[in-house]
Amino acid sequence: MIARMSELRFSRPRLRRLGILIAALVVPAFVYACGGNDDVLGPPDELPSTNDGDAGPKPIATSRPQEEAEAPKVLPPSSIALGDDFACVVAKDRSVWCWGKNDVGQLGRDPAATGSCGTFPCSPLPSKVEGLPRIATVKAGKDFACALDDKDQLWCWGNNAKGQIQGRDVTSRFTPELVAERVAQVEAAGEHACVLLVDGAVFCWGDNACPLFGRAGEAVIGSTRVPGLFPQASISLGPDQMCTVALDSSVLCWGTDHKGSLGHPLPSDATQCNGLPFDPTPKRVAATPEGTVLTGAAEVRVGQGIVCLHTTDGVIKCWGDNSHGGLGQGIPDTNEHRVPVDVPQLKTLQLAVAGETACAKVADRLVCWGDGRYGQLENVTDTTCGGTACRPLAHVVPSQNPVREIALSPYAVATIKPDASLWIWGKNDSAETGAPQAETTNVSCAGGSTCIPSPRMLTTAPPLE
Repeated sequence: MIARMSELRFSRPRLRRLGILIAALVVPAFVYACGGNDDVLGPPDELPSTNDGDAGPKPIATSRPQEEAEAPKVLPPSSIALGDDFACVVAKDRSVWCWGKNDVGQLGRDPAATGSCGTFPCSPLPSKVEGLPRIATVKAGKDFACALDDKDQLWCWGNNAKGQIQGRDVTSRFTPELVAERVAQVEAAGEHACVLLVDGAVFCWGDNACPLFGRAGEAVIGSTRVPGLFPQASISLGPDQMCTVALDSSVLCWGTDHKGSLGHPLPSDATQCNGLPFDPTPKRVAATPEGTVLTGAAEVRVGQGIVCLHTTDGVIKCWGDNSHGGLGQGIPDTNEHRVPVDVPQLKTLQLAVAGETACAKVADRLVCWGDGRYGQLENVTDTTCGGTACRPLAHVVPSQNPVREIALSPYAVATIKPDASLWIWGKNDSAETGAPQAETTNVSCAGGSTCIPSPRMLTTAPPLE
């Protein structure tokens, strides 16, 4: 472990070179701050990627000495995380426990030592992820997880086929590996992850087929600095789009555009990725059709097709694809929505978005809207969007009052209540809700999946804080 820790730090000569490069950026940064195009970030910085071809993964380091850094905003820690087919939670003793699918080690243990739910290894019973220090936050991508400890160190495990754990030597890692230090925030989605360092710099790794990270579309093995982003206050990552909140409380978005989800007009030379428009350049989200820059953002959350934020006074705004009612306006439609619209009658300081579903904590109640195809919005039978289950207007989940914390995947919802009980519902193909496949609460839902359509308390969860 000592050897691995040493890999994660730049040598002194490399730090000196880094300081020279940063000094060269002071003038362009000053010019940008004092004028120019308000919608587009300045030219990409010239800091080297930490991925040097075949040299293997390199460490992530802060972009300037820590004592000089302006710290990003501190978002509340995330005690619960949902991947596509598994879930993890931080226990009272700061250990991490996971359950659900385990075909690539996303539960932090060898699949060969895991039982089966049919086709794949899985477990409805939470098991402890060994080899972790005291953890503050856990996040999950499609089939890998990352945990941030109380010393700002990041640990990841699970699928590594596209470099999600930064390494290139194995396709899966069944136990946690230390991958970054000096981390203020981590986000995972799809097959990639990003961190916001304590100095406000953004580094990412993993799937980059749609080049979110300023490179030519290949997987990023090791970490790469996202060009042009320094410093930022907070970050949010989706499967094919990314947004940040800047220090001036404006919002920057780039990546795949789903019916306006980038929040700004596309350039005339926009490329395509997976048949959709793609803009690799971070640009500021506009608050009006005329292009007035949106400000006052406290936190932004990216799904796949929709983006929502809450302002410093709690107002929720969403934009993007409203096909499944993800904008919370009461009526679904297939139009483009580039300008954020207020979700009516809701205010929050806690928001979660995944896929085309959004949930918020409103006066200690859980309120959700959008896509409900997998039972994540309870058993919707009276409202459909294009023939599929949805709730285009915010819906109070009756059994979740009061609620303390919220987590979403594109297919499920989880909460922690003030009494430290854990609740989870939605898709249950691999026991990811903690319900065995034989349980009678399983019902059929979209795509031939089985689902738990109502909140269910996970009685086998470890003691939570």
